Amino acid sequence: MESIDQSLDENELFALRKAKLDALRETGQAFPNDFRRTHLADALQVEFERATKEGLAETKAQAKIAGRIILKRLMGKASFLTVQDGSGRIQLYVTRQGL
Repeated sequence: MESIDQSLDENELFALRKAKLDALRETGQAFPNDFRRTHLADALQVEFERATKEGLAETKAQAKIAGRIILKRLMGKASFLTVQDGSGRIQLYVTRQGL
């Protein structure tokens, strides 16, 4: 008896989710993604490989990359992330203040 009730609940849940998806699709793109990357990881490596610490601090460069975080090292107020995209890997230095 319990499995029949559970099955009905799952069917109702599925129908509700499908109705919500249909409503999203009617408004346009169901899952919009307007993020646009500006750089690839290997291009950033080449661009900044010879830069000094002082030179990097003065640059204030901004870049958008799209990839996966494959490594996190959390160290209190500062952390290091390794991000991998289709071209390679890049290491990021992140502080709580910078977020």
